[in-house]
Amino acid sequence: MIEDKEFAPDYPRNDKGWVVFGRDVELRRELFHEDAFLHPAKANLHMVREMAKYISKPGDSVLDPFGGTGSQLISALDGRRVVLIELEPYFLDVINKTLEQWREDKREMADVFVYQGDCRQVMKDLPYLVDAAIFSPPYANTMASTGIRATGGDEDSGTGRYKTEEYTRSALNLGQLNPFLYTQASDRVYERLSNRLVLGGLVCVITKDRIEGPRRIHLSEPVIQRAQRHGLRLVEWLKHEPPGTIAKASAAIALKKHGRVVDVVLDEDLLIFQKEK
Repeated sequence: MIEDKEFAPDYPRNDKGWVVFGRDVELRRELFHEDAFLHPAKANLHMVREMAKYISKPGDSVLDPFGGTGSQLISALDGRRVVLIELEPYFLDVINKTLEQWREDKREMADVFVYQGDCRQVMKDLPYLVDAAIFSPPYANTMASTGIRATGGDEDSGTGRYKTEEYTRSALNLGQLNPFLYTQASDRVYERLSNRLVLGGLVCVITKDRIEGPRRIHLSEPVIQRAQRHGLRLVEWLKHEPPGTIAKASAAIALKKHGRVVDVVLDEDLLIFQKEK
């Protein structure tokens, strides 16, 4: 436990001890631009909010190098300075729409810095250090390995109508890379993240295993290895149970359209690292 703090103290645990967060649809609808629902791999807002409270304090800066639709923006409402990097122009526009909406509503929030580009380059050139980071990295061959493409651009799966064609449009997107190139690119991400983190700063990496045939592919282990190569020591390994995921949606579509039962992973790992002092 970090500094005698408890993660998500107001949320229940299941019989395995995993934190159980409720659906965030209403909260996202209240706070975010409607286009934020078009992203196929959104982090649970309750989880993101609680994690920022757990590994940072008001006034700290929290980085998300894979900004997506800007779920981490919610931490700006809790007094954290938020730094977002997003490669895909479509979702960068969604982030800015939400910020414009908040300014019009005169919501009180801390400073927000939004950068467009490849996070490897942006972090290298970032002119300041950050206190913490929270992110879910893309995976190699994302579209093929997760089944996201199968949902289609207009498929109503119960978790939103996904703008999948915008999810990995850029050739620089890590989700476009084969496993060999992905490994090299990911290594650079953790190297540059570590360089931009204050000594003692905390990082939460959100990972989710996947099923390939009869095997469960454990994705947290390579993340731990990469992070520790660059001075980020694993200090805590938490789990939570998302109420609804793209994996569940893909499985439902596979059953409905193809009559095929697909096993899915129900838990997500929350890996917390600290930059060695």
